Amino acid sequence: QRLVKLQHVSLVNLVAGREVVPELLQERANPEELCRTLAGLLEPAANQAMRGELREVARLLGEPGAARRAAGVAMELLKGRQR
Repeated sequence: QRLVKLQHVSLVNLVAGREVVPELLQERANPEELCRTLAGLLEPAANQAMRGELREVARLLGEPGAARRAAGVAMELLKGRQR
């Protein structure tokens, strides 16, 4: 029995707020479902659609370098306290 009930578990789907990438967990983690899902992604239209949605998730996450920007903000705050 599941301890936690979530709509999504993958980071991509959590950020998007919907299923962008298939989540084959628990009873869905079986060879038949895996083959069916992967075969569907080999279809050009489905593949392009997922790539577009992944680009949107990347846009939502912002530009690379978040850790460096956060460290810069923290340093500026610390400098302000030292004055």
